[in-house]
Amino acid sequence: MEEVADWARKVLKFSKKSAQILIDQEIDGAGLLTIQSIEKLEFYGFLGGPASKLWAEIEKMKKAQADSGTIQYINH
Repeated sequence: MEEVADWARKVLKFSKKSAQILIDQEIDGAGLLTIQSIEKLEFYGFLGGPASKLWAEIEKMKKAQADSGTIQYINH
């Protein structure tokens, strides 16, 4: 969880508060890929820009995973 929060702060320029949501919700790298909608991110407490930025990155990761055919998705 700490690694994902650090990534969000460095890559997505998340505030400390937004990055803390990832830790509080215990979202790790694999957990990001199980998130099924931007609404779920909003449910977790992400609003506006951070939700949009994170959702765009999740979608990129899901596409890369699907293209490589290595991970199955789990509904969350």
